[in-house]
Amino acid sequence: MLCVAFLVCLTLVALGRATPPADSLRVTVTDAQQRPLPRAECVLLDVAVTGADVKTHAPATATADEQGVATFTNVAPGSYTLRVESKGFDSLTREGVVIAAGRTNEITVALAVAPVTESVTVSAPGDAATNV
Repeated sequence: MLCVAFLVCLTLVALGRATPPADSLRVTVTDAQQRPLPRAECVLLDVAVTGADVKTHAPATATADEQGVATFTNVAPGSYTLRVESKGFDSLTREGVVIAAGRTNEITVALAVAPVTESVTVSAPGDAATNV
């Protein structure tokens, strides 16, 4: 009987680890065509307002996996600002991202392709300009 109780407890512990942690944020990052953007950098900024004082806490960062998913765990309930960046894309800032207590919160963001900028610098040696 003790063995059965131990196995039941062990199974419950294993199932608990498979469940995403409560108070977390799952960010899915895609491009405009809904294709995942792996390695996108996500930053969660927390600003706590107490009376006239504004207190900022260290930002939390997460990198998107190959499916474009970045996960923040153990996030205190409240309102946050999310900033997402990926090479070759415009960065995105979304304010008012609300984290509800006791659940995995999810948000999907789509990044637009950044415009291509190019510059060309032409220079000539100083002597070449005087020999014209």
